[in-house]
Amino acid sequence: MRFIYNPDKKHISLPGVLYALGDPVRLEIVRLLAMIYVFYLGCI
Repeated sequence: MRFIYNPDKKHISLPGVLYALGDPVRLEIVRLLAMIYVFYLGCI
């Protein structure tokens, strides 16, 4: 299994996030995670 690097919050910048979301694959991953989050939020 590949190690996934998760930076500290202080190392995350808005331009960096917007750049990452410019990649269609990454954008789809974020979209799916948001859908899952909303689904589970509705189940509470």
